[in-house]
Amino acid sequence: MHAARILNKNATYYPDAPAVVDGERRLTHKELDQRVRRLISVLKSRGVEKGERIAILAYNCQEYLECMHVCERGGFVCVPLNWRLDPDNIAFILNHSESKVLIIHGSLLKVVLQIKNQLSYVQHVLVFGTKESEILPEWAEPYESSLEAAKPDDSRSEILEDDLAYIIYSSGTTGLPKGVMFSQRMQLEAAKTFISELGLKKSDITLNVMPLFHSGGHTMASAIAYVAGTNIMMEKFDAVKVLQTISTEKVTVIHLVPTMLASLLEVPHIQEYDLSSLRTIFYAASPVSLSLLRKAMIVFGHDRFIQMYGLTENGPSVSCLSREDHIKGSEEKAGSLERKRLESVGIPHFNVEVRIVGQEGENLVLGAVGEIAVRSESTTTGYWKQPELTSRKIKNGWLLTGDMGLLDPNGYLYIVDRKDDMIISGGENIYPNEVESVLAGHPAVKEAAVVGVPDEKWGEAVVAVVALWQGMHVDGEELMKYCRERIAGYKMPKRIVIRDTLPKTGSGKILRRLVKEQLKQ
Repeated sequence: MHAARILNKNATYYPDAPAVVDGERRLTHKELDQRVRRLISVLKSRGVEKGERIAILAYNCQEYLECMHVCERGGFVCVPLNWRLDPDNIAFILNHSESKVLIIHGSLLKVVLQIKNQLSYVQHVLVFGTKESEILPEWAEPYESSLEAAKPDDSRSEILEDDLAYIIYSSGTTGLPKGVMFSQRMQLEAAKTFISELGLKKSDITLNVMPLFHSGGHTMASAIAYVAGTNIMMEKFDAVKVLQTISTEKVTVIHLVPTMLASLLEVPHIQEYDLSSLRTIFYAASPVSLSLLRKAMIVFGHDRFIQMYGLTENGPSVSCLSREDHIKGSEEKAGSLERKRLESVGIPHFNVEVRIVGQEGENLVLGAVGEIAVRSESTTTGYWKQPELTSRKIKNGWLLTGDMGLLDPNGYLYIVDRKDDMIISGGENIYPNEVESVLAGHPAVKEAAVVGVPDEKWGEAVVAVVALWQGMHVDGEELMKYCRERIAGYKMPKRIVIRDTLPKTGSGKILRRLVKEQLKQ
């Protein structure tokens, strides 16, 4: 079984049900199916064959979902591009993936104009989102009129479960971007995990605020599509617009990262929005502080939250902290064990195996901190054109995540930190997450980033950078005192810097590397 067959069934069994909402544009499953088949015809008429790469550079929109479906049904390989990347990185990905086609939003065409002469493989550029009066470069063609001129493709490409479906590149925050390969089977298994853990069904309506170039965003959109639900597209995250859309479109499930959750809580008069339709708030991508989670649960309700932990290479999810765990952990009568579990990322999914391993790959005892290794049907087969990296990261089917963590006696997984972010100060190992969690417990702190900077005496010194909640005030000395009462002396920040905002990736993760660079300025 693969995604193409499911999407075909949706058009047959639920032809008039809503599939996509993008501003004023609305498509049923039958209408979406017709547009996807027309786009397959367009690509085939340009000589694009099964297995060839199709890149897309766009904000979240109807055409993005169409491109995803086209690749799954037509046997092409989708290469989503992060629009936040600089032009040189985008050129690298297009060349590295050997993408033959680029589908792009007109507002981003200026990026291609800068790198057109660097592109070795792109033969066709399809542009959407432009006005009819706008003149395209001679090497580009209009997406919409190309679809209108084409007949729906009625052929059935022979799609196999192990066929490559996606290459999702890392954001390039450490070196050149790496292309994570998703097969048809991996794509479907990843979506099935979301469907199972979130309890998705045909009546569900999701608001896509996570960028679709992010594995979590694209898997969420796919999962909703596979159950014949409704995908609402939002170009970029806007806290007020999110609340308005939940209210007007009766959104039932939304995928957020903690920084987005914090922004929603700062919207004035949030209680005046009708959020009664919202059944599930699914948060992931980076650790959440207990203080932020508790604030959110008070505002949105204790029974709406589900957390997942994972990484792109596993499609992206590994474990889930259930709705029930959130409810039990937040009750007044909750014991220390239930409250402690709110600090975990839950238990591994039913279809995922997890081990904690040492430096030689040996299994560690329960409670010991080591690297998290995972294995599942949604684990990537490797990195595109990088066999050495693949062999280093995947051993006997087990993916080394680069995350440090531990398993408790009940199977709950706790993330300690990224392996590469560990600070060694005075010979002691310090995990930034622990210090960040303490800082985030202060009522004035919205978010925190802790990094190690070179120090003659200690080797590395712990430095914290924090952003405050709107209208709150605190100085570094008060925060130092707050930390001193809660963590060991060797883990104490040597300096605390207060900033308006912290640098983040397109998916909302705080970029410690950029925090460290900013401290040098």
